[in-house]
Amino acid sequence: MVVVLAALVVVVGLAACAGDDREDQAASRSRVAASAVDDTRVAFGRAAQALHDRDRDAYDAALPARGTDARRALGDLYRRLSPLPWVSFSFIVTPVPGYDGRFLVQACGRLRGVGPSDRLAGERILEVEAGGGQVTVVGDQTPKPVRWQYLMAFDEPLALRRNGLVVVGDRGARRWLESIAAAGAGARARLERLAIGSDEGVLVTVYRSGSQMSAAFAGGISDERMRFFAHSTPRRDAAPWRRYDVAVLGPELTGLGASVERVLAHELTHAYTVDWFLATEHAPTLLLEGLAEVVDGVGDGDSAALREELRGGNRLWPLSDALATGDLWSGNSYGDIDLAYTMAESLVAYVVSEWGVEALKPFCQAVADSDFSREGLDRATRASLGVGWSRFYAGWRRSVLGS
Repeated sequence: MVVVLAALVVVVGLAACAGDDREDQAASRSRVAASAVDDTRVAFGRAAQALHDRDRDAYDAALPARGTDARRALGDLYRRLSPLPWVSFSFIVTPVPGYDGRFLVQACGRLRGVGPSDRLAGERILEVEAGGGQVTVVGDQTPKPVRWQYLMAFDEPLALRRNGLVVVGDRGARRWLESIAAAGAGARARLERLAIGSDEGVLVTVYRSGSQMSAAFAGGISDERMRFFAHSTPRRDAAPWRRYDVAVLGPELTGLGASVERVLAHELTHAYTVDWFLATEHAPTLLLEGLAEVVDGVGDGDSAALREELRGGNRLWPLSDALATGDLWSGNSYGDIDLAYTMAESLVAYVVSEWGVEALKPFCQAVADSDFSREGLDRATRASLGVGWSRFYAGWRRSVLGS
C-alpha cells in the first residue's frame, strides 16, 4: 500500500511538471507571437514614414520582400500612394485571427487640404515572417476586389489643390482634373445661394473609366447613373465624416463645357450638407436633392408637370410620402423622377422665399427628425417655421400654382 501511494505521488508530480511545461511553452509561444506582431508594426511604421517622405530606399529597407507577390504588393502601395500630398500617413497593422503571420495592413492618413485624419487609402492582407527584430513580407493574400480600392485605384496619381478642392486622378487624365479644379471657384460660390458653409476642402476623385471607378469601390458601382456623385468618405473610424467626397467619371466631362460648374455645385451641396443630417433620424432624399437643385440653379425641371400633379390632387408624389421615400429613382420612370426633383426644388425654394435662408437648415433638420406622419410633420413645421403643416402645404401649393 505504501509503494502504491508512493507511485501515485510520483505520477501526480510528473503530470504536474508536464502541465507546467505545457503552460510555459504556451506562454513562450505567446511571447514570441506578441514580439513578432510588435516587430511587424515597427517595420511598417518605418515604411510609412519613408513613403510619406518619398524615400524609396528607406521604404525597401524597412520592408524586405521575398517572392513576386510580396514585392509587387509593396511596390504597388509605394507607387500608388507616395505621390499624394500626405500631411500624415500610417500603416495600421492588425493580425488576422487564426492565421499566424498574416496581417491586415491598412494605409491611411490625412491629405493636405482635406480631412479626415484617418482616411483609408488602401488595404492589403500580407504574410510576414518576423523574428529577432527581422521582418520580411513573403506573400499577398489580398482578394482581387480589394486590391485597388480607395486611392489605390490610380496607377500614376496626380493631385491638384485649388479652389477649396483636392482633385485626384491619374496623370494621364490631367485635362479632366484641371477642368474640375477650375470649376471649383464658381461651384463653391453657388453654395452661397443657400448660405452653405464651404470652409473645409473636399476631395474629388476623377476616374478614366467605369472599370477604374468600380475598382475604387471594390466593384460596388454597377448603376449606370453613377457618373458624378457624392459619397461617404472611407475612414477607419466607424463614425461618418462630416463631409462627403465626390467621384467623377472623367469621360462624362467631355462636352459639358461651362455646365461642369453647375454639376459640381450640385454634388458639393451634398458634400457640405451631410453634417446637417448626421444627428437626425432620417436624411430625406427629397430635401437632399432639393438643396442641390436650388444650388445648381438651372431650374430645368418640368414645372408644368408639377402644376398638373398638384391640380390633380398630388397623387403621384404626395408630399409627405415623397419626403419619406428613401430612393426616388428605383422603379420610377424618368418623367416621375424629374417630377420628384422639380417638387424637391420648389419645396426648398418656397422655404427660402417665405422664411429666409436662415430658416432652411432648422426646417430640414426638423423634418428629418419627424416620422413623416401628418402629426409629425405638423410638429416639425411649427417648431422650425412657426406654422402648421396644413398651412405650410397650402402655401407651397400656391407658390407652385402661382395663385
